[in-house]
Amino acid sequence: MTPDEILALYDRRRAASRPIANELIRRIGKGAMEDAARRLGLLVRGTLVFDSEAEMAVLSDLCIFDQWTNGENLVGQMLRTDPPEAETVGREMLEAKRGARFSLFAYERTEPGVGVYVRDMFRPEVETFVVDRGLAMSGVPVAMAMRLMFLPEFAMTTGAGLPVVSGDVMAGVLEALQRRFGHLGAAEMAVLPREQQSELAFIAVKALLARGQGRHVAYEDRPDLAGPRSLGPEAYEPRLMAPEPVRVGPKTGRNDPCPCGSGKKFKKCHG
Repeated sequence: MTPDEILALYDRRRAASRPIANELIRRIGKGAMEDAARRLGLLVRGTLVFDSEAEMAVLSDLCIFDQWTNGENLVGQMLRTDPPEAETVGREMLEAKRGARFSLFAYERTEPGVGVYVRDMFRPEVETFVVDRGLAMSGVPVAMAMRLMFLPEFAMTTGAGLPVVSGDVMAGVLEALQRRFGHLGAAEMAVLPREQQSELAFIAVKALLARGQGRHVAYEDRPDLAGPRSLGPEAYEPRLMAPEPVRVGPKTGRNDPCPCGSGKKFKKCHG
């Protein structure tokens, strides 16, 4: 396929996926949102506190894919109760979401204007082509923590991800995973049961947010999108930048307990 053909197919799929993503966000319950935010250190005295748009996006993404009730996440629930018609692009995308995989993906090279080639750090033998204009325009980090949907021609992100901008940050993430899962090799990490895969996602995202990686992502306006701006996954393509942080909720004082739950004062921890 030519680059123009790839991007045209990508745009059709992303357009079909967007209303599905909005419906999935609508299904997130308040309790589930607060529970996920608490696990990430984003719930402070009952208030959601964000330092960047990326934090909002990854929180929604985790609520959709990584919270399980009776063996079912919100994607499985929608497939069971209200799936798009069979043999439509919408159905293809919802099925792709059911098989989406979160991991740490190391950058290999960029296809200018189209996407990037990556390797799953837990499945390094496989190279994957990810179509995403925003990532194709970005500076190249060490890796990205993101969730990919795998289609026959290429992979797509679910719209939320965090960069790993240095080897020190990567070491911190791997240390956090090691504390939970021990000295499992890459092959064992790749085949964890789905609930443990979801736990891995929460641990990795929390470690990256604690190291300020959400501040390296900005969401670029897309002229092909109509209607009010949404901060949910898939609304806008991420680009690795250094935007000014935004905060929703009260600011944490330097002598207040750190929102990460460490028990230390904010100035001695993540301040």
